[in-house]
Amino acid sequence: FTKLSKNHKVLIGTAKDKASVMLIMKENGYNINPDAVISREFSTDKTEQVKKISEIFDVEFGEILFIEDMLGNAQPLKELGVNVVLASWGYSTQKQREEAQSFGMPVLDRKDFMERIMGMLNG
Repeated sequence: FTKLSKNHKVLIGTAKDKASVMLIMKENGYNINPDAVISREFSTDKTEQVKKISEIFDVEFGEILFIEDMLGNAQPLKELGVNVVLASWGYSTQKQREEAQSFGMPVLDRKDFMERIMGMLNG
């Protein structure tokens, strides 16, 4: 996270409440500005969260890389033109991971997560 945030804007879009996210980040040694957390207080709809991120930072959907752990949330973002990757941990099932790959959506696991994300961002 720290390595990533040195050269890129890192935001969190989540269905969790902001206070819980801030606590989780702090407990894991990460310092993130509360304004960089788009949480359930704004909307639980990831599409709405991404639209807000696009608006706030004046970026096109294709300039956003969104990491999601639920295929049901990832698909509508991909349809918007957002670069979406599916995390293999969390809520996705093996069937959903296979389905994501059939749509051309990268599936990342923890062991090579940062290396692959940095490769995607640095092109």
